[in-house]
Amino acid sequence: MPHLWEVPGGACDEGDETILHGVACEVREESGLKVSALRQRVGPGGCHVFFSRKGLKVCKYTFEVEVESTEKVRLDLSEHQNYIWVTEEECRSCKVEDGGSAVEIKFTAPAQEATILEGFRLR
Repeated sequence: MPHLWEVPGGACDEGDETILHGVACEVREESGLKVSALRQRVGPGGCHVFFSRKGLKVCKYTFEVEVESTEKVRLDLSEHQNYIWVTEEECRSCKVEDGGSAVEIKFTAPAQEATILEGFRLR
């Protein structure tokens, strides 16, 4: 069974000054990467609304960010177990070569896939 793939994300904390501060904090917490710039909001429509496993109604916004460096990814293993960098073509084919073996990409939700593809389109 393939792993489920998604981009880092989470909720704003009470101490976050703005949603943009929350974005930077979540990226840092989940991947160890330091956001250096927020480029643009990404995703079809306004926001993706869904219910969490705890039954909370969530409105998810996704942003394209720049990071200082991609060389030292440090995952929060309670959030993500692995990562891969993919091209648009690999994302569309749902397959990427990683160290000589093919990795199948299955997204956590259709909205996640649509948002990632929208990010490629906007670039």
